[in-house]
Amino acid sequence: MRLFLHIGMAKTGSTAIQGALARSRNLLARQNAAYIGKQPVFAGDSGKDIPSYVRLSRQDPATQATLAEAFHAELAARHAAHGTATFVASREGIVEWDLLPFVQRLGDLMDVRCIVYLRPARPWLSSAYVQRALRNKSMPGPIPSFDEYVPELMGYYGRVKTWAETLGPGLLVREYRSDDIVADFAEATGLELRGAERRIHSTSEDAEILLRTWFNSRFEAANGPAAFQDAVTPHGPLSAPRIDDMVARHLDHSSVDTHLANQSEMLDYFRETHGIDLDPDSAPLKPGPDRAALRDRMLDMLIELQMQNALRIFELEKQLAKANGPTG
Repeated sequence: MRLFLHIGMAKTGSTAIQGALARSRNLLARQNAAYIGKQPVFAGDSGKDIPSYVRLSRQDPATQATLAEAFHAELAARHAAHGTATFVASREGIVEWDLLPFVQRLGDLMDVRCIVYLRPARPWLSSAYVQRALRNKSMPGPIPSFDEYVPELMGYYGRVKTWAETLGPGLLVREYRSDDIVADFAEATGLELRGAERRIHSTSEDAEILLRTWFNSRFEAANGPAAFQDAVTPHGPLSAPRIDDMVARHLDHSSVDTHLANQSEMLDYFRETHGIDLDPDSAPLKPGPDRAALRDRMLDMLIELQMQNALRIFELEKQLAKANGPTG
């Protein structure tokens, strides 16, 4: 039996790989292969209290070795029942956790090939910081600045180095290719997979990231991205139009001369027949708004609206407190 264990890193297309594996279950079965998912599997009641790789990583080395044997026993049972010869598991965080005792013992029992993807440091550090510190506040306390967090992020490369030095040829280190990560994973495993249907977890625009950061900064504990979605965007992702786009669409009327030129025959009719010039030189086009001044004025209005809303909430809270009666 053979196991391909995809272990990360984060922000290297793991979700796309997992989606392709899930969609390819029937295709994999025809290749005597199976995708076993993002969580460990164990025979019988073994590991019933270990529902995830992160929980598994918290066990001592001896317990990890015992759980590796239970993991292998489950795969062996599936091999006996269905003839499955190749198994694939994927969890982007595995390389970050202390799971080498588990993987090493598993490698004693079957052919194990771990796969990890690496991105160039500059784009990865930026992307990982946004994901781990801003979108998903994964640490307690204040959100660190980019400069404060980079040393920790660089540590992930160090963990990959440790795995590579420990496992040797048992770890395939691949360069992340954003054009088609699924095709590269298929090449690495020798398995035919259905391609990615769409890009998953595309990057949010900077304005939304700052709003999420503003929100997450209010929490002392770690805070996942769902809290922002539940509290701020319960009806779906923010899709606010841009002020410049709205100005261009609704307040910029500089195209009027083009429209008038297209109607010159009708304009000539009123001028010549009725003596009314609909396009006199004395009626110049109103200039478009000063966009910087417009933004400032809209900010004035938003502040006023916020104050009015704050007063409304204050009055509602007083009425609610009065309705509930005195406390204590």
